[in-house]
Amino acid sequence: MVSKTVGALLVKLSLTFLLAGITIGFIDGNTLGSIFGLALVVTTLNYLGGDLLVLPTLGKLITAFTDGVISVAAVYILDWLWVGLRASFPSIILFAALITAGEYLFHHYLLSSQEVAP
Repeated sequence: MVSKTVGALLVKLSLTFLLAGITIGFIDGNTLGSIFGLALVVTTLNYLGGDLLVLPTLGKLITAFTDGVISVAAVYILDWLWVGLRASFPSIILFAALITAGEYLFHHYLLSSQEVAP
């Protein structure tokens, strides 16, 4: 069960990295290192806040929206704190929309799998 959960987290990190690369990277011209750092932070926050706290009680749709809001807040705050990261409003909104959609599908997998702990 632990290895399946770790595998699911790696998929979540890969998805977040891909979506951040498409939006924050491509639109705003950030480096792969910045994108990876952002993906690590967003994945961690979404897992702790969304998957562990919200998903078991409120379901996948509410959790997906929660993950989108967490992503917006994380990118906005990191844009202020991190000199190497630039994020425009359109890229942040697009990132949040894509994360919400991706997380909804990811939550469907988490809830349907008996071997993965949310």
